[in-house]
Amino acid sequence: SIGILASIRLDQGRPEQCVELVRAITDTDRSTATPGLRARWYALGALAELTRGDVSAAHEWAARASDVAEAVGLPGQSAHANLALGCLPHDEPSTAVELLTAAADGFAHCGLVVAETRARLLLGRALASAGQLDEAALAVGRAKQLAESNGAVYLGALATNAQRRIGARRPRPRPRADVRGQDTLSGQEARISRMVANGLSNRDIAANLFVSVKTVEAHLTRIFRKLGVSSRAGLISTLNRSAAG
Repeated sequence: SIGILASIRLDQGRPEQCVELVRAITDTDRSTATPGLRARWYALGALAELTRGDVSAAHEWAARASDVAEAVGLPGQSAHANLALGCLPHDEPSTAVELLTAAADGFAHCGLVVAETRARLLLGRALASAGQLDEAALAVGRAKQLAESNGAVYLGALATNAQRRIGARRPRPRPRADVRGQDTLSGQEARISRMVANGLSNRDIAANLFVSVKTVEAHLTRIFRKLGVSSRAGLISTLNRSAAG
């Protein structure tokens, strides 16, 4: 359909053609005959205009998407509207994060896998802009899993590039000894230790660092040995004492 082609053009970096196709749909009677799809088309228009740098036009498309989604009352269309609104510039980064989270979760609820993948990629970008790099990595990692499991090669490549950008923004941790002067932790061990202290599970850490759970477990075994602890609670206590010192 024209709508799918418009989405492809946007993915190809051709937002002008995407906008032309969306206008071709919305300026005809088809927009009236298929009200359940209009929010999706308007959201595409908003994303394309943002890519072109026309924020004013993007606001107009997003407002149309929101109005239609509210009138139709379908969860999938509400997700498209949230996606469009979430991509707009906001004074508070948390606003974009909340809207894009709602969009991704809405698409997941409706089984719209490709749309969910796009939303989680955009959510990752918003989280990274807000300085929430761990959460951004989780969102992009989920997007990559969805892309790979559904043969969305192009979206998978976008996710890989996003992972690299997030990784490049991470500060390189300096090895540090525990408070008792035992062996220092490697950069990866220090990073995993902080994630444990922040409450992440082994599975979450693995997804964040794009390694296997067994690799995380092996790192934790070495960390426990170096710090002379036998549990996650002991690790957190040691880190807290080190930070206080």
